[in-house]
Amino acid sequence: MDWSIWRPAFLFVAALAVATVATLGFRGSVSHQPPREFAKGMWVQAKAKAQAATPVFADGRVNRMPPAGAIPWGSSSLRPDPSLALDLETEYARARMPVPATRVLLARGKEIFTRFCALCHGAAGNGRGVTTRFGMNPPPNYADDRIRAMGDGEIFRVITEGKNTMGPLRGRIAPADRWAAIAWVRVLQHAGHASLDDVPEAERKRLLAEGEK
Repeated sequence: MDWSIWRPAFLFVAALAVATVATLGFRGSVSHQPPREFAKGMWVQAKAKAQAATPVFADGRVNRMPPAGAIPWGSSSLRPDPSLALDLETEYARARMPVPATRVLLARGKEIFTRFCALCHGAAGNGRGVTTRFGMNPPPNYADDRIRAMGDGEIFRVITEGKNTMGPLRGRIAPADRWAAIAWVRVLQHAGHASLDDVPEAERKRLLAEGEK
C-alpha cells in the first residue's frame, strides 16, 4: 500500500485536530470579543426583552397593555373594585368618587390621612401640620372654597401625581385608599363649615350641657 497517497489526508486531519484543541483551549480566557459558541444549548435563548421589537404583534412592540377587564393583583375576580380602574384619566375626570362613603371607608380614610397627609395638612385639614413649624410653606386649608369646589377626581389626581412641593403618592397609597382619604377630606371640609345646628339633637344637648359646667 502506497502511504504517500494518504499522507495529505492524514496531515489535514492532524492539523484540524490541533486547530480544534487550540481554539477550545481559549474558552474561559479574558477577551474583548464575544465568545464563539458552537453548541449554544441554554446559553443563548430566544426571548422578548422589554422595550424591544417583535414580529409577534401587529404593532411590533414587546410591552403590552393589560387586557380589558384584567383584575389587579390582590383584588377579587368576583367583585372587582371600580376604584382600581386602569384608566387613570377616567378617575381624574370624576366629579364624585366611584365608591359609597360608608363608615368602613371613612375609618380607612382617616387612617390613611393620618398616616400620609396630616403631617403637612394638619389633623383637621387646616394646613397647620407639624412641618409648618419647621419653615415649610403651609398647604391650603381644605375648608377654603377653592378646595371644596374641586371634584373628587381632581383631588385623586393631586394625590396620585403630586403638586407643587407635594410629591406623588401613587407608589405609596393604593387607588382604593386614595378614594378613602378623599372621603375623609370631605368630612373635614364639612366639619370646617359646620355649625351647632348640624349636630344631631341628642348629641347637641350633651355638648350644651358640658359647656354649661
